Amino acid sequence: VSKNASLTTANVLDSTKSNLPSENAPISQGIFFGAAKNDAFANGAPHKPIEVYFLVPRDALLMNKFYLGGKWSIEDDFAENKSVPAKIVIQFNAKEVYFTGSAENPAPLELRVDGASSENARGRDIKNNILLIQEERRYHAISFPRKGVHTLEIVIPATGLRVSSLVFE
Repeated sequence: VSKNASLTTANVLDSTKSNLPSENAPISQGIFFGAAKNDAFANGAPHKPIEVYFLVPRDALLMNKFYLGGKWSIEDDFAENKSVPAKIVIQFNAKEVYFTGSAENPAPLELRVDGASSENARGRDIKNNILLIQEERRYHAISFPRKGVHTLEIVIPATGLRVSSLVFE
């Protein structure tokens, strides 16, 4: 896959082609990004430490599976982005989303929900539509009034983000 391939939002999300489950479906399970537990890795090989360039598919996304965009290093306990732009995309069913990770330098993440700004679904750790990641901890990223099916796109503007998990409630 070409390193010069575009990772724009238009290339990433097309919810019109997705077969969304009903809101009555079970809440999404936690997603782990490290090779030791990354069963939900949709556009890569689960359980294999590797450094490679990924593209997010343009058509339907699989529910509860994560997609990486950009160059990533998959280690046993986390995935670290090695290029910009980089993205994480996942379709989930939940009310709350928590992000666990860290960055050597502060990493301002832009979160898009269903193709738009996360303005109306901000978790406690969102400030000015940005989730600022630095020390390793659990960050409250998204909060909805009620459980529902959504697509989350995390845009990463700098290298060095280490993501361990996404937790859904």
